Amino acid sequence: MTVSFDIIICGGGLAGLACAIGLVRAGHRVTVLESTRELSEVGAGIQVPPNSVRILKEYGIYDKFTNVVTRPESIVIKRYENGQTLNSTPLDPEMTEKYGNPYLLIHRADYLKILYESAVEAGVVIKKNSRVVEVDGNIRTVTLKNGDTYTGDLIIGADGIKSNVRDSAVVTEETVLPLPSSYCAYRVTIPGEVMAADPVISHLMTEIKSTCWIGYRRHIMAYPIRDGTLYNMVMIHPGQAAVGVWNEPADLEEMRNHFKDWDPVVCQLLSHVDKSLK
Repeated sequence: MTVSFDIIICGGGLAGLACAIGLVRAGHRVTVLESTRELSEVGAGIQVPPNSVRILKEYGIYDKFTNVVTRPESIVIKRYENGQTLNSTPLDPEMTEKYGNPYLLIHRADYLKILYESAVEAGVVIKKNSRVVEVDGNIRTVTLKNGDTYTGDLIIGADGIKSNVRDSAVVTEETVLPLPSSYCAYRVTIPGEVMAADPVISHLMTEIKSTCWIGYRRHIMAYPIRDGTLYNMVMIHPGQAAVGVWNEPADLEEMRNHFKDWDPVVCQLLSHVDKSLK
């Protein structure tokens, strides 16, 4: 006998939507409560390893990704100051040969859009503008900011770093706050046509690789996304930010100053950046 549950998932990000698709495929009824009016994803590029690709195939939605993903040939580790190659790990076709699935790069917004559309097609009910403020685990009820309530057989918290599910139903004796890491990240994208027009950096778009520059307490991960129309960069550096604050406009001069003595290729990349989030 198959048991079917009414399941509430708090949070409609990558994790919440992926979870919802899997549960509906298993025969459950799923409602996703998402706090924002429109689904959005912080950042740009994200790496999708073979184990994640395997799940996308099991869900029957992998073919929807083929036109929006990039398959990098390798991950190249470079010395921060001069771009000397320290190590190179082959990815394509080696990952498929070893693990049965490829290693992919994708824009987070594309990832979220496909998961959202696939969840709706599968029968998931998604309620936007539905901010969860309280969860009562004893009666399995979720209360929204507007006073509406939802009751199910199971409640899943996928509501991120500011989780109300965690604070009201899991850790009830104390308030759990994120711990500062003492590191921050700049996130930028550079248009593909800008990259192609600059001979110092154009090779980064024709050689389909993930490149990581490693330095003391700093590193940069960068790679092309969206079929070569964007170059994605994440730059980790020492810094402090208010707890729970992210996706804020960054000071470009400060950003460049963090990496001013780095590989000339890095400096040239940053010269083309006209906005950044931190």
